[in-house]
Amino acid sequence: MGEQPPSATLRASDEAFWQAQEKRKQGSLGQPCCTQSKMSWAMIDMPGDFAVVIHGESDCLNCFHHHNGRNAARYFSTRLTEAQITTGETQAPLRHLLRMIADQLTPDAVIVLGTCPVEVIGDRFEIVVDALAEETGIPMIALHTSGLKLSSLTEMQDWLYSTLAKLPQLPPPPEKSLRLGLFGMPVRNPLGARTRAILEQAGVLIHGLHPHTTGLDGWRSVSHADVSAVVDADASPRLVQTLEEQGSLVREIPLPIGVQQSVAALEAIGDALNISEAMHAEMTSDRNAAMAHIARFRATHDTPRIGMAIRMLNTYRSDQLAHDGLGDLPFLLECGFDVMLFIQGPPEEAPRFEHTLRTLGVNCPVRVFPGPFLLVEHFQREDIRLAYAPDSTLNLLRRAGIPAIPSRVFAPWLEGVEHNVMQLESLIHEGGTP
Repeated sequence: MGEQPPSATLRASDEAFWQAQEKRKQGSLGQPCCTQSKMSWAMIDMPGDFAVVIHGESDCLNCFHHHNGRNAARYFSTRLTEAQITTGETQAPLRHLLRMIADQLTPDAVIVLGTCPVEVIGDRFEIVVDALAEETGIPMIALHTSGLKLSSLTEMQDWLYSTLAKLPQLPPPPEKSLRLGLFGMPVRNPLGARTRAILEQAGVLIHGLHPHTTGLDGWRSVSHADVSAVVDADASPRLVQTLEEQGSLVREIPLPIGVQQSVAALEAIGDALNISEAMHAEMTSDRNAAMAHIARFRATHDTPRIGMAIRMLNTYRSDQLAHDGLGDLPFLLECGFDVMLFIQGPPEEAPRFEHTLRTLGVNCPVRVFPGPFLLVEHFQREDIRLAYAPDSTLNLLRRAGIPAIPSRVFAPWLEGVEHNVMQLESLIHEGGTP
């Protein structure tokens, strides 16, 4: 007998699966990712005494630069053979490797990441991981990562960081003070000296700057913060839930770029810690100085239209992923720019992109371009002469004579406003506009 065609039930089930996957990416401003690869990248430079196990074929290490990063020597692979995967004999290699790591390294934690082959065969490797954790007393976590399911980088980070925050917590510090944890801060200068002084003079101790300046010990002490200020809390539902379950009061704050967003962030922190009056008194002079820089800029320059390009958001920086890459938009509007958004994606998806942006409260005109090499053409079609764009497209724009500023180069908090205004002035002068 020949091969039988799939049943109507199977066809319907298969179609429903692919429709669900398609729906997840439609209208999204980012791109799907392999969670195993991206988590490996995200942790390879994270400080701390931990190990990462890639449970799969040795070639699964080649989806990230496993030889780079401060913790590259703490990455391991079970190096499963085709025969082991085919027969399902995957538990023994994993058990052997975890036992060796525990005996020879005794790390503070072990993270085991799944791969496509073990997910295909339905390997429940968490059973082995949990058993070895109980035997050795070392916290071990099994995550069913792979490239088989669509997941955005934002979702991947939320999964990873909420998992790290669930690790057994270190003993709390003896001193009593108001402790503030900050999540999603800009990578560059996440908290300047002046902002730290404003918070400290109001009686606040900075407990952690997550995730990019936090090591393993930082994640193992997140529960000690009285208040956790999270940039774009809607993008981190798992992390927010974990922080709340650990007793921290979570407050969403905007990305603190420019006057309006920095003041809103500080006011939200002050309100959460019940120090609003002290916070207001400490930041008044800084706010007035920052507002003066904005006012001078707007009075001096007839700010033209600027094109803000959002590509695939293929980055590990939480500040770039926040608000779908639009964290700097309020500052550009605050400075008086007429902003047009350029989103990379299928042109036929333009209505979905626009709907997504309107849902976010963004009312700027939107154009969709299908690929990076066509961005210049779209800028020229709209007579865009200044650009805010990712690093990957800067050379294309500049070769076309369009001055561009890199995405997320602006400094945070009130003390960064003067620096940011100077950068915008340089951009305008480069473009030859008044």
